[in-house]
Amino acid sequence: MNEIQLPASKDRASMNLRRIDLNLLVMFEALVEERSVTKAAARLNLTSSAVSHALRRLREQFKDPLMLRTAEGMVPTPEAVRLAKSFRKAFSEIENAIGVAGEFDPGTARRTFLLRVSDYVGILLLPRLCIELRTVAPGVSLSVQSFEMRQPSDRVEYEGVEIRLSVSRGHSVLSASRRILDDRWMVLMRKGHPAASAPLTLDK
Repeated sequence: MNEIQLPASKDRASMNLRRIDLNLLVMFEALVEERSVTKAAARLNLTSSAVSHALRRLREQFKDPLMLRTAEGMVPTPEAVRLAKSFRKAFSEIENAIGVAGEFDPGTARRTFLLRVSDYVGILLLPRLCIELRTVAPGVSLSVQSFEMRQPSDRVEYEGVEIRLSVSRGHSVLSASRRILDDRWMVLMRKGHPAASAPLTLDK
C-alpha cells in the first residue's frame, strides 16, 4: 500500500481538526455574536449549562479564554475575534456549497452572494440594493465583480457567480433570468436648442 508522509505540522493540524466537534464551532459563533451564554443558548435552543460546557471545551481546545466576563458583559479575546472571522467565512462557504435546505429567510440568512454587474447597472441598482439589504437581510453580504458586456452569460455558472445584473443580451441556457427594469434613452438640452426643431434619430 502506498503511504503519504505528511510534514509534522500538517499532520498535527489534521489530527486537531479530527478532534474538534464542529457543533462547538456553531456554539462559539453564537457566543461571540450574542456576548452572553444565556442569549446564545436561547438562540440555539439549548440550555445555558450546555453552552457553558461547550465554552469550557472550546477553551481547552484552543488554549485561550475566548470569552471574558467584564462589567459590560462577556467580550471576546483577540484570539476569539480572529477565530470568529475565519469561522464565519468557512460557514458561509459551506452553506453556499451544500445549499441551505428549506425556505430562504432573508431576515435570518447569513451568507455571501457573488454578483457580477455592468458599470451602468451597478451605479443604478447597487446603492438601493445595499440599503434594502440592511433592512430586510442584515446578515447577507455581497461580493461584487465587474465584467465586460462581451462576456457570454453562460460563463456565469462556471465561475461561481450567483447573480448577474446587466443589460439584456439574450437568455442564458443554464440560468434563469428575470427582467428588473426597462430603460430608455433620453437627451437633455437647453430650452430653444436648434436640435429640438427636428426629430432626433439614434445616429444624431
